Amino acid sequence: MACSSSAKLYSGSQYSGHNIPMIGFGTWKAEPGVVGEAVDRAVQTGYRHIDCAAAYCNEKEIGRVFQQIFSSVNCKREDLFVTSKLWNTCHKREHVLAACK
Repeated sequence: MACSSSAKLYSGSQYSGHNIPMIGFGTWKAEPGVVGEAVDRAVQTGYRHIDCAAAYCNEKEIGRVFQQIFSSVNCKREDLFVTSKLWNTCHKREHVLAACK
């Protein structure tokens, strides 16, 4: 599913040069062992925005699929937008970096 609607991304007051697809493929409540295949099919179908979060507990499986996609499918890392979210207890400056890793 290719999405023609997108939004310009800005850094401060400057346009970053990127347009993020308005429709992303959600991974919330996707079962372990299923989410990876779902993300793979979504990318093959044309999705270029994948929505993730640490709270979904599926980021490792999705990461493995991304490695496979980037090595075998005609899709590079810079072609995808991967959104994620920090858990509420990780918003303090001193917690952000560790939570993102």
